[in-house]
Amino acid sequence: MSKIFTAILLLLGLVQLFGCSIFNEKSPNDSNNSTIKINDTNHVIDSSNYEKDIIELIKNNIKNDFENTDLTIKEINPVENYSFVIFLIKQNNILHEGLACIEKEHKFYKLNEMDIAKVDLKAPFTKHTIISSLNDGRDYILIGGYINDENIDEVHIEYKNSAVNVIKIGQNQNTYMNYMIGDIKYIKEVVGFNETNKIYSYEF
Repeated sequence: MSKIFTAILLLLGLVQLFGCSIFNEKSPNDSNNSTIKINDTNHVIDSSNYEKDIIELIKNNIKNDFENTDLTIKEINPVENYSFVIFLIKQNNILHEGLACIEKEHKFYKLNEMDIAKVDLKAPFTKHTIISSLNDGRDYILIGGYINDENIDEVHIEYKNSAVNVIKIGQNQNTYMNYMIGDIKYIKEVVGFNETNKIYSYEF
């Protein structure tokens, strides 16, 4: 009788031990990811359809906060093995603007950084920025926004050394985007112009 009791206790001890180890293996995967906290395991295989892959990657990372949304890629700028992206999301008639830095690693696309904000429809144009680092340690700044004032035909990125990067705004264009890798601290101001005058500006 004592041998049977001892065997039962031993069996219960083994079950408890393995039960605990299985729980600990699964627990790191229980956290939910937001649109800002990037899920490193969430990637998209390169299907040779560049824009489709970018849309799928972004949708995978925003699905917890934006379901059944209309997502439109407005511009993609590839640089080395990275892509800088500006996109719009419309949900329940509310417009959001998003910026993303996407990295291609072998046959996969994954997010380096992403940020989404509600569009301020009262401003002539918006200024939205991401400041982060590439995997090689270089800093970058990604600047973009939504243009509400249809009279704006240029957006200027002005630098402290008096250099200016001019972004021409087309007739049906409602967003702008620009990036800089390296000396990001030298950006001074983002300014919107019509044909003759400065309309609105954001200082850094």
